[in-house]
Amino acid sequence: MITPFSIDSLQFQYVNPCGEYVLSQRHGTRSGSKFNVVKLNITTEYITGLKGLFDPVNAIISLTFITNKGKFGPFGFNSNTDGDGFAASGTGYGCSKLEAHF
Repeated sequence: MITPFSIDSLQFQYVNPCGEYVLSQRHGTRSGSKFNVVKLNITTEYITGLKGLFDPVNAIISLTFITNKGKFGPFGFNSNTDGDGFAASGTGYGCSKLEAHF
């Protein structure tokens, strides 16, 4: 169930080997009313981790992207309280650690 605080979809843009910008398919629904952009420096910055919270019906309500230069977010619900959450991290070659907190 999507709530007013849920992140209902994700979409990515990337640079392909020919140097062209490519927009991915949207993953999720189109019911949201807010659109956020995370812009990375394509020559020096990359995502090293994610962290977030989900509600009891398993909708993601908060999402933060962590890069080698800093962080973007949290997007969605911004809460300083502990809750059911997750975190993933890696070295730039894939996810090497995934945690879930209940």
